[in-house]
Amino acid sequence: MHSLADLIADLNRPAIYLHGVRSRFELPVLSSTGYSDAYLSFLRKLVYLRLLSISEETLRDMWHLEKKLLQLLHVAK
Repeated sequence: MHSLADLIADLNRPAIYLHGVRSRFELPVLSSTGYSDAYLSFLRKLVYLRLLSISEETLRDMWHLEKKLLQLLHVAK
């Protein structure tokens, strides 16, 4: 499990950036249990895709579509 400080150090981004990404992508904010490797991997991929000049709006639209598909397949709530 990773703490918020670990995420900040690994992604080399400030805390305000991570807070903004979590709110715009409607990601859960975990306070006591920590963040999983998959959570860190997802954030890392978002950072890399933004470095490739893919707009955040496009990424957000794709993420919402994927969440809807998972809900239809009864994989996520």
